[in-house]
Amino acid sequence: MLARVREACDGPLLLVKGPAAAQLYHDPALRPYQDLDLVVADPRRLQEALLGQGFTEIGEAPPGLHHERPLLAPEVPS
Repeated sequence: MLARVREACDGPLLLVKGPAAAQLYHDPALRPYQDLDLVVADPRRLQEALLGQGFTEIGEAPPGLHHERPLLAPEVPS
């Protein structure tokens, strides 16, 4: 999933927690995660690029001007 996001984002990309934190645990069951939290220079542009790849918006945008609505990958059942 992260590789698909990297392809859609042409600028800096910072992964916050999730897979980065999970790598620190010797047993993956101890640090499950189901989402990617990302910091990018132009979140709206990345959102639009991922929507163009078939991602869909779900839920509501978290409070704060720097958040976009969560996305669901096309291969993940809703």
